[in-house]
Amino acid sequence: MLEEIVLPTRWQVQLDRYEIEEEGGLFLQAHFTTINSECPSCGFTSGRVHSRYVRHPADLPITGHNVEVGLTVRRFFCDNSQCSKRTFAEQVPVLLAPKARRTTRQSCFLKELAFALGGKPGARLALKQGVKVGRDTLLRLIRKTPEPEYATPRILGVDDWSYRKGVEFGTILVDLEEHRPVDLLVDRKAETLVKWLEKHPGVEIISRDRASSYADGARRGAPQAIQVADKFHLVKNLGEHLKNMFERKNACLLTPLKGSVSQEMLIQPEEVPLEVEKGVEEISINEEGLACDLTLLECKEEIQEKQIEDAPLQPVKYASRKHYLFEHIKALNAEGLSQRAIAIELRISRHTVKKYLHSEKVPRYTPRPSRPSKLDLYKPYITARWQEGVYKGVTLFLEIRERGYSGSWALLAQYLAKFRRDNPVPKPQKAGPGRPPGAGSGGSTTKGAAANRKLKPQPMLSAREAVWVILKRAQDLTEKQQKLLVHLRAFDSEVEMAYQLSLEFVQMVRERQGHKLEEWLLAVEQQVQQEQLMELGSFAKGIKQDFATVKAGLTLEVSQGQVEGQVNRLKTIKRDMFGRGKFELLKARVLHRNVA
Repeated sequence: MLEEIVLPTRWQVQLDRYEIEEEGGLFLQAHFTTINSECPSCGFTSGRVHSRYVRHPADLPITGHNVEVGLTVRRFFCDNSQCSKRTFAEQVPVLLAPKARRTTRQSCFLKELAFALGGKPGARLALKQGVKVGRDTLLRLIRKTPEPEYATPRILGVDDWSYRKGVEFGTILVDLEEHRPVDLLVDRKAETLVKWLEKHPGVEIISRDRASSYADGARRGAPQAIQVADKFHLVKNLGEHLKNMFERKNACLLTPLKGSVSQEMLIQPEEVPLEVEKGVEEISINEEGLACDLTLLECKEEIQEKQIEDAPLQPVKYASRKHYLFEHIKALNAEGLSQRAIAIELRISRHTVKKYLHSEKVPRYTPRPSRPSKLDLYKPYITARWQEGVYKGVTLFLEIRERGYSGSWALLAQYLAKFRRDNPVPKPQKAGPGRPPGAGSGGSTTKGAAANRKLKPQPMLSAREAVWVILKRAQDLTEKQQKLLVHLRAFDSEVEMAYQLSLEFVQMVRERQGHKLEEWLLAVEQQVQQEQLMELGSFAKGIKQDFATVKAGLTLEVSQGQVEGQVNRLKTIKRDMFGRGKFELLKARVLHRNVA
């Protein structure tokens, strides 16, 4: 039984003996059981033995111990007078290749290990299994393996992938019926795709994104094939245009206050009041609000500075500076300056100028959620000590270090800087004659409270969040998202029309109603003629330029989803090699992993 497992009978090899070496390895002594052998050069069968010698190939490990085989090999005379060889060695390819240092089954094991893990990880795992092999050997096994040959796919998926993010791109070709990649191309140029399609005639349907290079390559390389637009990219493009619309109409992104969301109870930006304490002048600010962390007096000073003509940009806080830029850009545009001239004048990006010109109000951004840090466990202790009168950061740092804090001083200093703004240190007051310590005078307490009180901004959605609220299925919306959707639709008639048209387009995508596409384009065109929904008009213009492909994408049951999945797997393989593998090595691993 042991002999059959270690050296199967079909190999025509007999086990003579075995012994355990001092290092823990296993040594097997064996010989061939055949009587004669064929000459590999002429095919002549000979049984006349010339000599014998021993080969020592490595075999698969057993229970983590390496196995070495001492195989006795005979050399035979070749009695064919016309053969160029006088002697030859007997060969059993199923067991051992000519001049090989490992058995065939160990080579297959290492090859699969190399394709799955690559060089270094494969070598580490092989060593734990009891096989000593180097990373370069594993990579050579990959490169020596011929590329698998696939039949020309009937339905071909085409998409790009990034070899170096933002710099170099390639193309992946996927058989959408067999669910496997068939080739990788070194770039995403139309000429490269044309050459591949000409070498592989017979493609009937090509699913692709809306890139112009792939459209041109598919048209020239396979003019008979039906091109199908990817539904995912169609919805993504729609979302990008809706995002531009919300950035232009960002006043609707101000979310309603808690409570009912009926039309009467919706709080519009113009209705947000600002209470001013006595002793401080009433100041007028725009609907967006200025800085969330500025006092009323600071806001007053910033508004006075903005009214000075041709004043240079002051080193003020970010939110107030945005308000200044917004009004200054609008003023310069009214004077007739171009976007480029405004950007040079204010020393800012043209993208910022364009974004501010297309916005009705000052753009605002939702702050990023805070990440967990090593300081979170000690924040309650810091608050308690602060209330007890301990305000020095060094003292707090030493105290929390004694309690197990392992973070840096910089992390604590950054937290304390924000904490001091929210919890200002009370200033000590000198005790005058006949006056108890800490007693105030007149209205100074009221003015100080008004000066230290911060403006509370109204919550605001991001444009991306608003897009997802519109494009999501109604049954998938949470209660909060449903309220936000009601608020967005009730805010403006243009937003309501954008919602209706987007809902119709997404329904066409989900239910494959390509026959409604022309009617939808006409509805968008009517809105554009009324100078509304210019962003959707740009989206519709792009669809008209590729109308047949988009209509086929909304009609045929062809999905690009599995192509995106293959791209994700390609990225995983590339990252396994730390992004340093050459294109040929990456291609071999991507195509091989789908053979089984």
